[in-house]
Amino acid sequence: MIGIISDGKSDFDVLKKLVQVIFEKHHQKNILDEEFYRFDKIKTFDAMQSYFDKCKKEGYGLHQNHTDEFMKDVNGFLAEAFYKLSKEKDNNITNKDIIIFNADSEIIMGKNVDYFKEWLYFIHPVLWKAIEHFYEKLILTGYSYEQIPLVLPIIPFPCIEILVRAAMPNYDEKYRNFKAKPELKQEVWGTDDIRTAYKNEYIPMTLEDYIIPQNIESIYRHIPEARKFIQILSFNLDK
Repeated sequence: MIGIISDGKSDFDVLKKLVQVIFEKHHQKNILDEEFYRFDKIKTFDAMQSYFDKCKKEGYGLHQNHTDEFMKDVNGFLAEAFYKLSKEKDNNITNKDIIIFNADSEIIMGKNVDYFKEWLYFIHPVLWKAIEHFYEKLILTGYSYEQIPLVLPIIPFPCIEILVRAAMPNYDEKYRNFKAKPELKQEVWGTDDIRTAYKNEYIPMTLEDYIIPQNIESIYRHIPEARKFIQILSFNLDK
């Protein structure tokens, strides 16, 4: 089972579709919709934005008080997700299960090379550290590695729509300068109102048209913050 922590249904649907096409292409496996679980009551947005605000005032890095506070928040989210997924699977969760941690950064990247500057790059090392703390707590509680799911973070700049736009024709780095709302959402869904996008079926139609196996390469090429996510999920010893 694949559980996705995300703040909105559209984020969940984009990631669900991306995971499905990665497994279809690289593992020849069709993952059904019912094999995904949405943690719809786990909301990460406020914690993420609060952390970014404190970083702007107090500095970025792994060894900051506000970083420790944020990692505690992340551990809380992961613990709740682990409990809910375990319950969903009758306490039979394994290392074949996955928990995806997603939140929109709401930060404009500008250009891809900026991803490797500390003020943008730091969020993923912080999340990986929080994940390792989460693993440590489970191990100390008595779990073996075979009873612990793979946890993968993905934080797009500025929002999940950048992944979809990268899969669409004529992608250009200029989209890295688009605000999440209204510009990027309008560009991808035709409207910046998510309810309208679902009502008119823009979101499922767009995902069906563009989040397809042959477009994974485009997402990987253009979106550096998605590369490790794609690399891990596409790894296949059989080839």
